[in-house]
Amino acid sequence: MASNNSILIEFLRRVQNRIISEQSNLGIRLTGQSAGSLRVERVRSTKTGRFEAGAVLTSVAYLPTNFKDVGVSPGVFPPFGAGSKLNQWVINRGLTTTDKNGRLQSTEQTSFLVARKIHRAGTEIYSRGGIDFAGIQADEMPETLDELATFNAAAIIEQWNKAILK
Repeated sequence: MASNNSILIEFLRRVQNRIISEQSNLGIRLTGQSAGSLRVERVRSTKTGRFEAGAVLTSVAYLPTNFKDVGVSPGVFPPFGAGSKLNQWVINRGLTTTDKNGRLQSTEQTSFLVARKIHRAGTEIYSRGGIDFAGIQADEMPETLDELATFNAAAIIEQWNKAILK
């Protein structure tokens, strides 16, 4: 049986699938980790630990799922090094580099090289036009609102009928 929560979860799953599809269509799935990190998770109460009504779409920190990800244009030097989103991306991707003597460089050094490449050429997402996360959500919203209206109207009618038939 449908519920507001199940309708929300289904909406988030449709958004999740559309984002993954967009990444694939644009050829920007370097490792698949950002797409693989997208999860629809039920909300858990911080007080009781029980699941509450509601759900969220989560992802790795560097995948912004609430607005248009247009990437980074050339000329921008993104933050890099320990604690940065770029450094976390380098770690998640498993990127390693070596210096001219063949010695393995640190993750921070590798993230600097990636930042320099972005400064010179921009990101792959930028070169392919980006992904409009907010637009994907907006596209899926009318169906979700129809489902919520239908479900809630049926529940109200059922309660009304019970009250009248008493």
